[in-house]
Amino acid sequence: MFLEAKGIRIRIVNQGGGYLVPDAEFDLGGQSYNVEVECSTLVKHVDQVARNVRKATVAGRRCLVVVSGQAMAVRFASVFHDWNVGSQLWRDVGLIARDAKGVIVPVAEGATQPWGWLIGRPDEMPSRSCAQGPEIMPEKPGFASLSDLARALRLANRLVAAGNLEATARDFLRIADRDDAVAADARRLGMALRSLGVRQTRVWRDGRQTRIYDLHAMSKP
Repeated sequence: MFLEAKGIRIRIVNQGGGYLVPDAEFDLGGQSYNVEVECSTLVKHVDQVARNVRKATVAGRRCLVVVSGQAMAVRFASVFHDWNVGSQLWRDVGLIARDAKGVIVPVAEGATQPWGWLIGRPDEMPSRSCAQGPEIMPEKPGFASLSDLARALRLANRLVAAGNLEATARDFLRIADRDDAVAADARRLGMALRSLGVRQTRVWRDGRQTRIYDLHAMSKP
């Protein structure tokens, strides 16, 4: 498992207690963590997801949320912000998901970086108070943030709704708002779409190589 590979011993929690309990828990550096695995709950019981996170933060524990993929990560971020769980991503709530290659990775939001022990940064102190804000660092190249994923997903859905199941970066730019920084940056757009599992191929058009994004998978219910 992802956490065990980092030398962390997790405890599976008995779910028969009759009240909201985490799926698992562990301790690190004097800080207690709840682990919440959210799959169908993100679709069917959004309020429960918010309660699961809130119960950890109220108890002074960090909460590490595990979702299946980048699209679900975007979904969780939406729930996290809309339900105002009284926290901030990567302050006392973390999020991990499988990337386009199937590898479990921490999911960042904007310039906020994941907890140091998750990404091998030695300056992290897990025992610091959760009341402190998250550490803000320049975003790593090649790492698509949640905000980028959300924008790319919204644009892709808009193209699909208009009947476009294949699109180029220029198509994304054409339907985007004027100030959309993701659509304006082909490299940034490509990273976000790859993280969402969108296939791409390169073709020659008008004497230049162009990326074609296959949106067929997004048209499926």
